[in-house]
Amino acid sequence: MTEFQPHLPNDRWASLKPFVDAVIADSAGLTAYNDRELYAAVTPLANWLVYHVALPLDRDVAFDPHTVDRFCVEGLAHYTKAGRGTIRSRLRRVAEALLPEMDELARERPMGPSAPESPYVEEEVTSLWSWANALPGAVGSNAMRLLALGLGGGLFGAEIGRVRNGDIVEQNGVLAIRVGGLRQRLVPVLSDWRAPLQSFRLAPSGGWVFREGRDTNNRNLVTDFVGRHPCPVELHAGRMRTTWIVHHLSIGTPLAVLLAIAGLRKAEGLDRYLRFVSPPTQQEVLGLGKGHQLQSLTTWEASQQPES
Repeated sequence: MTEFQPHLPNDRWASLKPFVDAVIADSAGLTAYNDRELYAAVTPLANWLVYHVALPLDRDVAFDPHTVDRFCVEGLAHYTKAGRGTIRSRLRRVAEALLPEMDELARERPMGPSAPESPYVEEEVTSLWSWANALPGAVGSNAMRLLALGLGGGLFGAEIGRVRNGDIVEQNGVLAIRVGGLRQRLVPVLSDWRAPLQSFRLAPSGGWVFREGRDTNNRNLVTDFVGRHPCPVELHAGRMRTTWIVHHLSIGTPLAVLLAIAGLRKAEGLDRYLRFVSPPTQQEVLGLGKGHQLQSLTTWEASQQPES
């Protein structure tokens, strides 16, 4: 194995080296990269995990696509865009070699923020509900729980497949989803979507909320399900999350609360959704002095309203 000496304090490298060495050894010959190229990618990732974001040196954590993407944006901020892309590609290939049970890794996206899909309008949400309600038996129940997790809880696509019935909790009359992983949080479910999750909450412990009975957590669970049961409206986890976020922005959910339940670290993460939210009216602004909550329509919804 290549002797590699990073530009790190000796004591720090000594703490990281066993993990990095083992990763390189286990992925040897399973990627298109040589040892030195892999050391140059895995070492800074390990250093960032431990000494910058206090995450464990665990392969499932380190090589989760969301961890890798976050590291390339935050931990490699001083790299060029092309340099970050190169490191990310190396780490993705290591993930494929070491974690084959992850099935299909999330599609690699261009570095930098991407524009979100537009939120569903009310008519589309109604159509989605009708689609799920019309599906028979367990299939229909799964479809309804999928909508509840996406439109009612705003979960990321990868998180939808990880929720078990024990993660659905009720506290003080509020139904919430306990989300694990890197974005651990408690997400209150919007009232319109509580029913599909409420009944399943009492099912035998350990069952998956979406597509119960499966053996794996395929990252294409939603796409595969919709492919088997075509929907009149294109159904995407990202668009459901956008709808959920825009709803909270529109009703004036406090910023700190929204960041927490959305699994976001910085307010900048909400900037790209603001174009879907109408500016508050003068009446709404003045109403804040009386303790009123903003209730403006989203720009997307307003554009669908008939002119008076």
